Amino acid sequence: MLLWITRMLVGFLSVLTGTPRKHPIEFEENSLNMTAKELLYFAFKYYVKNVSNGNKFGYLKLPAGYKSYHPSIPSELKLHIGGDLMPYKLIQEKHCEQFWLERKDFFKADIVAANLETPIDIDRKEQLVPEIMLSNMHFNGNLEQFNIFSGFPDSKGYDVLSLANNHSLDMGYAGMVNTTSFLHQRNIQTCGIGKPNERHCIIDKNGFKIGFISWTYSLNHLKPNEEEPFNVNVLPLNKIEGCSIKEIEAEAKRLKKEGADYIIGMLHCGNAYQPYPGKQTQKLFERIAHETDVNFIIGGHPHNIQPLQEFKTSKGPVVAAYSLGDFIAYDIYQRCHLSIYLEINLARIHNQVQLINFKIHRNYIELKNQALRLRNFDDVKKERPFDKKIADLQQLYRQTISGN
Repeated sequence: MLLWITRMLVGFLSVLTGTPRKHPIEFEENSLNMTAKELLYFAFKYYVKNVSNGNKFGYLKLPAGYKSYHPSIPSELKLHIGGDLMPYKLIQEKHCEQFWLERKDFFKADIVAANLETPIDIDRKEQLVPEIMLSNMHFNGNLEQFNIFSGFPDSKGYDVLSLANNHSLDMGYAGMVNTTSFLHQRNIQTCGIGKPNERHCIIDKNGFKIGFISWTYSLNHLKPNEEEPFNVNVLPLNKIEGCSIKEIEAEAKRLKKEGADYIIGMLHCGNAYQPYPGKQTQKLFERIAHETDVNFIIGGHPHNIQPLQEFKTSKGPVVAAYSLGDFIAYDIYQRCHLSIYLEINLARIHNQVQLINFKIHRNYIELKNQALRLRNFDDVKKERPFDKKIADLQQLYRQTISGN
């Protein structure tokens, strides 16, 4: 009932103020400085109608969801990277006994990564995502949820988690320290949070050294305290006029000096609940591709899947995935139930680590009889050929990523 009333109210106010439009409004989407009209537009995208149009120029179109750069060379290192992990109330063992049944292979790559969009401070009370968010929420996941995120009950879990996102500071600086300690005790490396010059990581696997860095565009309504030594990487990535990327450039150079063969940049930015990135995000990713040592860019925060793009650079092809969507969550917004995870295959060619190919795996979060499962979207599509929701998600995928 509350959801229905909220949708009616937001829809009425949006029409009254002239907020709905076919093309997205570009704005920083930072609650620190969001105007009333921008807040209403944000609510309209979430509660009423997705703003679907965008600039499609330059995006990769993948007929088979697959791009091959060196088809005759076998992969020597496989990475799987998922999107956002969020502490929704439904993510409990009683709802998730079969959660990973169809997606166990996600944890079978040499390196597995994702964005942990919540503190895990087990010394404090959990604070889970409500179905309807009417104010700034402070998240705090619990041990049970983290076990589900990590492939409950019989998976190796993650090798690295990005911690730089708009909920990083929800439990304060002590919460960031406790979360990092919690993960490190489980042999999970982290990036985006830590002491100066320690907010990145390198994973040494199969003779490859893969570096990870991450940044967030905001901390919601909170401001970072720059005097705190243990902190989060924050840059105004969503500013329409653009932002300096010198910090990203310096961090990538630091990784190279420490021996990284290949660098993954994980950026929490862009506008939520729309299937295309804004022009500022496209320019930002292009600059990072050409001006830094980052080799593959992973975007998060929009909660919808968004296109991929390839930049031809002096260091070889740099692929940017603007948004992988919500990997583990259960949002009331149906388009958030479709996500992708990336399979990135690398090999050493002439003593240089290069991208051999990458593959897109489509996921669907299904809630049926109070059981939550992460499913292969291709299987769901075959099972439910006349389902309007599944048809809409297939159309979303066609619009943004593939013509198939």
